[in-house]
Amino acid sequence: MYQRPKNIRLQIKLTHHSTQQIYLQTVKKVNHLPPNYTLVNSRISVNHQNYSLALWGQNLTNERYLAFGNPDSSFGKNVRTSAPATFGITLSAKF
Repeated sequence: MYQRPKNIRLQIKLTHHSTQQIYLQTVKKVNHLPPNYTLVNSRISVNHQNYSLALWGQNLTNERYLAFGNPDSSFGKNVRTSAPATFGITLSAKF
């Protein structure tokens, strides 16, 4: 019969971040109120001694929002929108 080694650890993490009202000034002297948004991220990892393998996802609901805005840039208005839903695998070792 198979027995799981005692020093293997499973971790599951789910985070939720929600915004309410954020006022941005993207045009001089004009306040802009973008819509509210909610972000959901997750991470599942297996740890054994000094090694870790993790599967993760960010912005799982694929929310689109204004991540950055600057009305007074040398090149005019500077804005950056959110990253789309992103998934990945991380393998790490500690020495």
